[in-house]
Amino acid sequence: SKNKGTSYIWTRKEAVAKANGRGIGMGIDKVDTSEDVVTVDGIRYRIFTNSVDEYYISCACRLEFP
Repeated sequence: SKNKGTSYIWTRKEAVAKANGRGIGMGIDKVDTSEDVVTVDGIRYRIFTNSVDEYYISCACRLEFP
């Protein structure tokens, strides 16, 4: 359903925003989370997504550290 797609995308974007530390104010509309590894501000993140019934849960982990 359309809501499932929106929920899937939103949880992935929100996970990256939280891992980045800037929150949704970072401009998550510009973050493409269609792949499991994304780059934001020159830093790569790995996104993990799972579903429980009709709900999605996502988390993102930073892959690179200075």
